[in-house]
Amino acid sequence: VFEEGTGTWCGWCPRGMVAMEYMQENHANNFIGIAVHNGDPMQDAAYNSGAAFTGFPGMNVDRKALGADVSQETMVSYLNDYTEPTPVAVNGTASLNGREVTFDVTSTFYSNFNDANFRMGVIVVEDGVTGTSGGYAQQNYYAGGAAGPMGGYETMPAVIPASQMVYDHVGRALLGGYNGQEGSVPNILTDGQSVSYTFNYTVPAAYN
Repeated sequence: VFEEGTGTWCGWCPRGMVAMEYMQENHANNFIGIAVHNGDPMQDAAYNSGAAFTGFPGMNVDRKALGADVSQETMVSYLNDYTEPTPVAVNGTASLNGREVTFDVTSTFYSNFNDANFRMGVIVVEDGVTGTSGGYAQQNYYAGGAAGPMGGYETMPAVIPASQMVYDHVGRALLGGYNGQEGSVPNILTDGQSVSYTFNYTVPAAYN
């Protein structure tokens, strides 16, 4: 899980956008990318606060490698090398009724725990986000090519108009909070035990 700190005010942040698109196109089976916006109209306050990025662009990988550099090479390196055994399988389904979404999440544990501290949560992500206000215009320090090639951003202006920008992987909401829903997983677990929890979300009218 790659949580990338970004913002439309951040001129180096196109680097993160290019890296995220590369990972989605080439490593979709093992990559979950979420753009955590800061200081622009796409910011979710709880997510921005919880991620606590100290520099932009920056990223947290699996909530353990914090404030890592954002680049295609760094993401590939973490994907290949940053692994550890996880004694749980998580599965979820979602159903939509109008603008009401129900997420049913089940975790099956494959070890015994006498004092577990696990929580389940849902992160709502939106692709294809656009806007018309100036806050959706992207600062671009790669304009003119002085900083080298960057996925085509080097041919675009220093301030890319909102009408030319489409934002993907946008973290829209945290169901259960940044650290997950308290009480969604019991403290005592036995090998093979499954635990389920249901989250509900109303898609705001402004979201597609």
